Amino acid sequence: MYDSSKIKILKGLDPVKKRPGMYIGNTDDGTGLHHMLFELIDNSIDEYLAGFCTTIRIQIIKYKILTIEDNGRGIPIDTHSFGISAAEIIMTILHAGGKFDNDSYNFSGGLHGVGLSVVNALSEFMKLYIYRKNKSYKQLYLNGIPTTPLKTIGRTKKNGTKISFKPSTKIFINSSLNYNIIYKRLQEMSFLNKKLKIVLINNEKQIVLYNEGGIKTFVAKLNNHKTNICPIFYLHSKKTNMLIEVAVQWNNSFTELVKCYTNNIPQTDGGTHLFGFRTALTKVIKTYIKKENIKNNYSINSDDIKEGITAIIAIKMQNPKFSSQTKNKLISSEIKIAVENELNKTFYLYLLEHPKESKNLIKKFINSAKIRESSRKARNVARKRLALDVAKLPGKLSDCQEKNPKKSELYIVEGDSAGGSAKQGRDRRIQAVLALKGKIINVEKSGFEKIFVSNEIVTLITALGCGIGQKEFDIKNLRYHTIIIMTDADVDGSHIRTLLLAFFFRYMPKLIENGYVYIAQPPLFKIKHIKKDIYINNEKDLHKHTLKICLKEKQLLSNKKYISIKKLLLKYISVYNISNKRKKSDLKLEKNYLNDAYYLNKFYSFYFYLNKLVLSSNIYYVLISFKKQLNKLNNFNDKINLFFNKKIFKSFYKLYDLIQLIFYKLFYKSFYIQRYKGLGEMNPNQLWETSMNPFKRILFKMIIKDVCKANLLFNILMGESVKPRRHFIQNNALLANIDL
Repeated sequence: MYDSSKIKILKGLDPVKKRPGMYIGNTDDGTGLHHMLFELIDNSIDEYLAGFCTTIRIQIIKYKILTIEDNGRGIPIDTHSFGISAAEIIMTILHAGGKFDNDSYNFSGGLHGVGLSVVNALSEFMKLYIYRKNKSYKQLYLNGIPTTPLKTIGRTKKNGTKISFKPSTKIFINSSLNYNIIYKRLQEMSFLNKKLKIVLINNEKQIVLYNEGGIKTFVAKLNNHKTNICPIFYLHSKKTNMLIEVAVQWNNSFTELVKCYTNNIPQTDGGTHLFGFRTALTKVIKTYIKKENIKNNYSINSDDIKEGITAIIAIKMQNPKFSSQTKNKLISSEIKIAVENELNKTFYLYLLEHPKESKNLIKKFINSAKIRESSRKARNVARKRLALDVAKLPGKLSDCQEKNPKKSELYIVEGDSAGGSAKQGRDRRIQAVLALKGKIINVEKSGFEKIFVSNEIVTLITALGCGIGQKEFDIKNLRYHTIIIMTDADVDGSHIRTLLLAFFFRYMPKLIENGYVYIAQPPLFKIKHIKKDIYINNEKDLHKHTLKICLKEKQLLSNKKYISIKKLLLKYISVYNISNKRKKSDLKLEKNYLNDAYYLNKFYSFYFYLNKLVLSSNIYYVLISFKKQLNKLNNFNDKINLFFNKKIFKSFYKLYDLIQLIFYKLFYKSFYIQRYKGLGEMNPNQLWETSMNPFKRILFKMIIKDVCKANLLFNILMGESVKPRRHFIQNNALLANIDL
C-alpha cells in the first residue's frame, strides 16, 4: 500500500550514496571517478585564485589511492555554531562551504558547496590533513563518517590542506582512472593559471607543469606546426569584479579553434563571452578596412574571421550564470559588454602596431568572404544533387532494405572491384555499399567551394542524407548509424582512409562524436595449414601464428636443425661470396661467428625474440630500438654491440637476410601464405566471413579523445606545410607500417 510510510527522508550524505550519478555523473565509465579528483583540484585552484596558493601536488598510487595537497590557507579548523569543527561541517554536510559570499573567494569554480562532502561520501576512507596557524591537524573518515574529531598532531611552519582518499569499490566497480585525461586537464589548468606550479605524481613518475606565459603559451602550443600569419594578440584587463584574458592568433588553415573558460571551467557551447569576442573582432576589422582605405568588394562577417583562428577566452568573475548544471554555456549578460568594450579599445591598436601582418590578415578575410560567396552559389547549384529522395540516390550506392538508420550500415569501399565483392557478399537487409572511384579531394588543402566540384564528395554527401554545412547539416536525416570505411591494406588504402576521416572531422564531426564512424580491418594474410585457412590481420600476428605452429611441432633449434642451419649458412655464404666478390676478411669473420655454437644459439634466440615483437620489417631499426633494452641480457649485450661495428654491420645485415630465407625453408614447408594486395582479390564469401559478418568482423570505432591533438594531426598530415609533415614522418618512421 502506497502511503506516508513509503515516503523516505534521506539525511546527511545519504542522497549522494543513494544517487551518486546526480552529483558526479556516470560511475561506470570513469567519468564520475575523474569528477571526484577534479572537484578537489578545483578547490586548491580556488585558493590560487584567492591569492594564497602557489603549488598543488596530485599523487596517484596503486589501488586508486589519490592525494591532493596545496599550500593555501588550509580549511578553517575553529568550532562552528553547529558544535563541530568547520572542517567537519564542510566534509559531512551538503551545500556547506565558503563560496556562497564574496568575502573568502573573489573568483571560484565551485559554487554549490558539494565538492568535498560528495567525495567524502563516495570514498571508502578519506584522510584530512590541515596545516594552519603553525599547527597540523588530522581527521579520518570511513564511508563518509568521521571516526574521531579533528585532532592536533603537531607543529608545522607550512600552510595548506592535504586530502588522501580511496573511492568506494562498491560504487566504482568497473571504472578506472585515465592518466591522459588527468594530464590534459592539469596541463589546461597550468595554462589558465600562470605561475601556478602543478606536480603530478603517477606512482614513481613525476611531471611538473608550470607556465609563465599563461594563455599566450596555450595558443602558441595549439598553433605549433602551423604557418601563422600574425603574432599573438593578448588582452589582460582586470576590473573590480572581473578579470578578462584573451589570446588570439591566425594561421593559414580554414579551421576555427576557440576555447572558452569561466573561472577555469570550460564552456564547450560558448556563451556571452564568445559572443562579445566575435562581435568586437568583426566591428574592429570593418573599421580598420574603412579607415585604411583597403579595397574590398565583399562584406566581411564573423564567419570569415573564424577561418584559421586560434583563441583562448578566459574570464574570471563573481557569481557567473550558466545555462545548465553542466556549465557548458555562459549566460551572464554583463560579460558580453565587458569583453566587447575591452577588445574594441585594444585590438584596433594591435592592428595599427603590426601593419604588415594586419594587411595579410585583411587579405585572408577578404579571400574568405570571396570563397563564402562562391560557396553560397555552389550550394544553390548543388542542392538539387543533394536531394534526399531515395529515387535520386547515387547510382554507385547499393542501398540496403532496412530503412531504420539505427539498424543500417554503410560500407564505403574503393573501386569497382572491391565494390563488386562487397555488394555480392553483404547482408542486403542491413548493409549498403558505396564504391568510390579513386581518391577524394583533400579537404585540408581545399576551400569549401571546391567540395562540390568533387563528384565523389557529392556522392558521399548524397548517400549519407544529412547535408553539409552549419545551416544545412542535420544529423536527424542521417540514413546510416554505422558508417564503415573499408579500404585496401596498402599505402593507397591508408591514404584514402585518411582523406575520408579528414572530411568527416572537418565537415561532419557530429558523425564521429556520436560514434557512427568505424574503420574495418580486412585480413592482410591467409595461412593455409593442414587444410585449414587462417586469416591474419597484420604482420605481427602472422609471426605469432607461424611461430606458434613451429613451437607446437617442436621444430625450433633441435640438434639436427642446428646442424642443418649451419651447413646451409656456410653454403649460402660461399655462394654469396662468389657471386658478389666479397672480401675474404668478411667471409672469415662470418665463418668464425658460425663456428661459435653458443653464439649461434644466442643469435637464434634473439632472432625469434625479434620476430615475436616485430617492431619493424627492417633489422637495422629493430636492432637500434632493442639496443637500448638489452642491458638485462648482460652476457649477450657485448655480442649485440658487435653488430654496430662499422666493419661487420653490412655483412651481418646480409647474413640476417640469409638466415631469414633459411628459416622459411626449414620451418614453413607446411605453410602456404597468401598476402592480399586488395579487397578485390577476395571472393564475396571470404569478404563476408572476414570483414562484413557482424559476428566475426573487427571494427575500430573512431573517437576524438582530444580535439586539439586531432586538429593538429590532420593539419600536419594533410595540410599545406611540408616541413612539419617531414618532421612527423622522421619521428614516427619506426612505428609505421610501411608498404614498400
